[in-house]
Amino acid sequence: MKKVLDKPTKADQQFAKETISELEKRAKPKKSTSHVYISFQTKGNEESLEVPEYVIHYLRLLLDNMAAGKAVQVSPIETELSTQEAADMLGVSRPFLVKLLEQGKIPFKKIGTHRRIDLKDLQIYERKQKAIRDKQLQFLARQGQDLQLGYDL
Repeated sequence: MKKVLDKPTKADQQFAKETISELEKRAKPKKSTSHVYISFQTKGNEESLEVPEYVIHYLRLLLDNMAAGKAVQVSPIETELSTQEAADMLGVSRPFLVKLLEQGKIPFKKIGTHRRIDLKDLQIYERKQKAIRDKQLQFLARQGQDLQLGYDL
């Protein structure tokens, strides 16, 4: 899996913010189709490219993350990850990830001695963990309110 962009510079962040507003103004689908046209201008030549509307959504996500100063990675959903790549995505150590795999919390397959994790399975695990965290945070916030500790929901 290759990174598309490293962490953006401050100039890249500013450029992404400006591009988002321009994209919102200009990238409107025509009423008769769900496609949009993107124009490119290089050395005096202007060309137009028709793309499906959802491509603009992905471009917007890319720009939003760049504007926030985050590195961006694009991978097909069918991607298989090494244990190190999966650990990096979750922000955990490789030994901790291997423990999760061996406990059956994330499906994996072995190819020889190497474990491979499907990106979609890793994302499912990540969403479940986020839901658990969110539920626990709500519980703690409610407790804080009940005890009048000043926490808001």
